[in-house]
Amino acid sequence: MDQLQEDVTCSICLDVLDDPVSIECSHNFCQGCLVAHWHGVSAQGYQCPECRTPCSRDKMTPDMGAGSHRPQGGD
Repeated sequence: MDQLQEDVTCSICLDVLDDPVSIECSHNFCQGCLVAHWHGVSAQGYQCPECRTPCSRDKMTPDMGAGSHRPQGGD
């Protein structure tokens, strides 16, 4: 269960992924969190907030797999 929770948690806001995106190193973040984290950084300076791997904003992709684990309300 811990791995599932880690897979659907944004390491920036520590909440369930909202509009999840994946970057080149395969880490996942909320799109809004990642864009805010990179705000004001030159394109050459983009790094993964988790592992510091150099990244390109152009290669940020929607992560439908992470989003599919998001709890659906109610129960």
